[in-house]
Amino acid sequence: MRMIGLVLVLACAAVHASAQSALKAAEGDAALPAYDVSVIRAAAGMEKDDRHVWTRLNTLDVKNMPLLNLLESAFDVPRDMIVGLPDWAKHERLDIQAKTLDADTAGLRELTVAQRRAMMQALFADRLGLKWHYETRVLPSYDLVVASGGAKLKPTVATGHNSGVSVNDTRFRLTNVPVPELAVVLADKLGRPVVDKTGLTGRYDMVMEWSADLPVASANVDAPPPLFTALHEQLGLKLESGKDPVQVFVIDRLTPPVGN
Repeated sequence: MRMIGLVLVLACAAVHASAQSALKAAEGDAALPAYDVSVIRAAAGMEKDDRHVWTRLNTLDVKNMPLLNLLESAFDVPRDMIVGLPDWAKHERLDIQAKTLDADTAGLRELTVAQRRAMMQALFADRLGLKWHYETRVLPSYDLVVASGGAKLKPTVATGHNSGVSVNDTRFRLTNVPVPELAVVLADKLGRPVVDKTGLTGRYDMVMEWSADLPVASANVDAPPPLFTALHEQLGLKLESGKDPVQVFVIDRLTPPVGN
């Protein structure tokens, strides 16, 4: 499953300024709550499957998670678009407990996903010295286009803009999403940027199933087709190799957690 929204503070003046900037990014100049008490340390558990990220009203509880996964969520960026990440942040797993002492429980309930992401960004800036910037690079990519015969996308029957994304290793179900959201899912599966060039502007419900033998077809004749074929047959779309200007998230500074 894709992690869509989470919540996530050492201190030196420059890092603190970066954290405050992150806190204000989501809602103009409106200050957001900060995690007043936090602990970040190497994970105590060793089982990779024993991991979670729980966010409650004013607390964050992370168990046994690599920082890479948390950055993906905090900045809403796929891992292949993160540049300059040190090896420890990819492989070493962390436990995090953080809490805000803000007494405004009503205000905490009303925080948006973007605001909670900004709180996580501020936590990493304060506690791990995280500094970052965005830049555009021309990278190998896939262009998502309409296949011959036309698109086979089903216009959504949902109302409003509430959407759903459910993804596992060989299947996804997307509800009430625009095509660029499909491109994000495909990019995550293929480890390469996918650029929507379909020209389709609606919102759709999509279900697709494929073989895990990507992109080679499975020897099992009853198995679903490989991803590229499934995309064509089931959604009427295809992927073409290309090179496109893509915005990447660049790590300028990041330090491992120290004793609390």
